[in-house]
Amino acid sequence: NWNTLLREKADFVPVLESPDDTSYFDTRQDRYNHSDDDDGNSSSTHTNDSDSLFASFSSVPLKYVSELSGNSKQRFTNKQ
Repeated sequence: NWNTLLREKADFVPVLESPDDTSYFDTRQDRYNHSDDDDGNSSSTHTNDSDSLFASFSSVPLKYVSELSGNSKQRFTNKQ
């Protein structure tokens, strides 16, 4: 209930050492663990990972789809 929200007791109240204290938050390193960057070969590893991720995908212009699938080109032109 938004009307009584300010009167409710908070479940957790952090104890801050200063107004800028961020100790209750994860560090960027902990939050975004980039274990591949530690070995110094991150660029080659990244390339290999992306190649394997998209190995089964291809991009073909619509005008070549019928030729690749063995269908006649008329199938697309008749629908227009």
